[in-house]
Amino acid sequence: FHRIGLFFVILSIFIAPIARATDYSSTNFIIRDPVISVGGNLATSTSFQLFSSEGQTVAGENSSASFIQRSGFLYFPAPSSGSSPSPSPSPSESTANPGDTTRGPGGGAPATPPSVVTVPIVVPTSTEDEIPPTATVTFRGYGAPSSRVNVLQDGTFVGRTDSNTDGTFSVTISDVPAGEHTFSLYNIDNEERHSTSVEVTLNLAAGTTEVTRLAIPPTMSVDRAEADVGVPIILRGSTVPNSRIQIRLMFSGTPIFFQGTAGATGAYTFTIPTTARNPGTYLLQTQMAISSLGITSGLSDALNLLISSPQTRLRADLNVSGRVGSDDFDVLVLWYHERAAGRTPVNQPAQNPDINRDNQITLVDFSIMAFYWTG
Repeated sequence: FHRIGLFFVILSIFIAPIARATDYSSTNFIIRDPVISVGGNLATSTSFQLFSSEGQTVAGENSSASFIQRSGFLYFPAPSSGSSPSPSPSPSESTANPGDTTRGPGGGAPATPPSVVTVPIVVPTSTEDEIPPTATVTFRGYGAPSSRVNVLQDGTFVGRTDSNTDGTFSVTISDVPAGEHTFSLYNIDNEERHSTSVEVTLNLAAGTTEVTRLAIPPTMSVDRAEADVGVPIILRGSTVPNSRIQIRLMFSGTPIFFQGTAGATGAYTFTIPTTARNPGTYLLQTQMAISSLGITSGLSDALNLLISSPQTRLRADLNVSGRVGSDDFDVLVLWYHERAAGRTPVNQPAQNPDINRDNQITLVDFSIMAFYWTG
């Protein structure tokens, strides 16, 4: 028994220096190794007051009908710097338990409870981990059958689908950031012809949005971009099966319209006559309409067609040298600038520089000259 007691005495000598509480300090004092004890007291000096808890070894509050007991030094205010508290009786002059906040001196009526310092707990927040709202967009519409439908979001490829044999398609784009975006959809048909894009601008909120009744313009190509007067130009493409095709040929600001119909597979072929056409550059465009649904696409991008004649070839040789080269080009440039300035050059060339005879010198005349260039 004596050996066991001696062991614990020696053990306490080595462990005691290790068991320490955290020091608390202010600008004018330090509390060394504070602990919560079962007895309370009050110690004062000219520059501070020290309250110690009583009654229980943890912070808390007990109450009855006539008093409130607050135990633990979390309830007592920290001394403020620069202020000197009023002198208090020394510990030896106190009666009962001066540090007991449950009774007045001498065990009389309950004393006024000390002020309670409320320390707000601020929980830091961060928006870095917040997931931004996203939207889902579904596009439904019509275009070339059995073809690829590509989708761009603000110019960046975000998805694709294949259209059905009747030309209908549906494609869904997910995880789109909320806000304003421009979407472009276009066809690539079985002949690798690209349609003009149809564009939709949406201001999206979180959730699902559906866009319907989209109509992609027809794909198209021609067998030749330049032809002599009288030589037909063959137009081909693909669009919604059995839909109506409108073909627009623009020359010098005046449109010329033709009508056609797509076949059961969506393919169409149309012959553009040139016999009665004036030589010059034409702009060719197409659009599709589904009469039963009241849906019409926008116009396709324009293709440039150059229609010329043997006489036009001769007219491009402005100095009548038998060749079309840099000398003819210099004459045409001179006349272009002079006409633009409202003047007429003094020296007249052998041939009228208005090659296509439309009473103006424009890029069309330069295009015709380039076509017949021999060097």
